[in-house]
Amino acid sequence: MGSRLTIRHEEFLPAENQEWLGSEHGTQEMESGTIDGDDFAAFNGLVPSGVVLARSADGTRLVPFATASGTSTGTAVGHLFTTTVVSAGQDTTVSVYWHGRVRVAKLPANSGYDASVKADLPQIRYV
Repeated sequence: MGSRLTIRHEEFLPAENQEWLGSEHGTQEMESGTIDGDDFAAFNGLVPSGVVLARSADGTRLVPFATASGTSTGTAVGHLFTTTVVSAGQDTTVSVYWHGRVRVAKLPANSGYDASVKADLPQIRYV
């Protein structure tokens, strides 16, 4: 009468860092969206919370907001609320923080934030 134990290996994400949130306001009223891992390849499978998101050109998914030489991926729609694991070719549903207060200095280094984000998101107070 022995029991069989199965050994399994699990990997855990690093501790969530949401220091970029300036207040609790807006954290209970997220919008949802879909991201495709292919669009976030630059993040090596782990997209940190606080990354600025925009709508894809066809409007079907969210992509990283980026500006370069006056062009952009579109209008910023909010910030990724929680750190998200992505895989190439896989869709993932995410929560989008679209109103409240954001501490700019605490956003991840590769968040995509610039002055145009502030103009696109008047419901967020950037401090």
